[in-house]
Amino acid sequence: MRLMILDAGVLRTQMLYRNDVFARHAASEKDVNKSYRHAGYRQYILIHHGRLGLGVRRPVPSCCTWAIRGTFPDPDGFYVPYEPSW
Repeated sequence: MRLMILDAGVLRTQMLYRNDVFARHAASEKDVNKSYRHAGYRQYILIHHGRLGLGVRRPVPSCCTWAIRGTFPDPDGFYVPYEPSW
């Protein structure tokens, strides 16, 4: 987990690929940590469940969520909760 999900270098590579494909870029330092958290969640899901289709979601276990949030914290402590795809 530490290497594949919490490592900034691995997540940066994943984000660079996605940013090139979707033309997304972080505007501030706060956005950088948010981007790393999102990339960490995506990386966990990809490793454990494979690629999911549009609208298909799987929850990330709370232990992984807290590890990702602890590594890439939000300065205001605001985090978006899991939203199921109903």
